[in-house]
Formats: sequence, structure tokens, C-alpha cells
Amino acid sequence: MSEDDLADINLKLNLIQEHLSEAPTISVTFFAPDSLKSGGEYLKCDCAVQKVKTLEQYLLMEDGTEIPFSDIISISGELFKGFDSGSQI
Repeated sequence: MSEDDLADINLKLNLIQEHLSEAPTISVTFFAPDSLKSGGEYLKCDCAVQKVKTLEQYLLMEDGTEIPFSDIISISGELFKGFDSGSQI
């Protein structure tokens, strides 16, 4: 993942944190490692965000899914409508 991609994800995580009281529904694509062997799979979670655990570095989704920041590939949703990855929020 490029530095621009990481910066884009970080900006979106900050925006989620700012709008957390609104329980924004987002779509997160992330890598889920296989606990039994090397590798894993890419999953997509479409759900409202319950908490942004900054110190622990993960998103807690309304359905109980915990998504480590380091495993996030992309984030999208209505909250980011008009968001241009090349511009500041």
C-alpha cells in the first residue's frame, strides 16, 4: 500500500472520529489473517462504527467486528461523499 493510500485511510479515520456521535455507516475492506495457516482473506464490512479505538489501533463496528487499522485496505461511505483523496478534509 502506498503512502498516499495510508494518508487517505488516516484522514478518513479522523473524519469518522469527528462524526462518531452520528454512528456513521461505512464500508471497510480489510485483510483477515487465517489463524491456522499463513495467508488469509479480504473481507468487507458494511456497518455503523461504534468506536474508534485510537490507542488500541482498531475500529469497533456495531456488529462487534474489530478491524485493526493496519489491516484496512479501503474505507468508503456517505460520510466521505465529495472527499477527494488528493485534498484535505
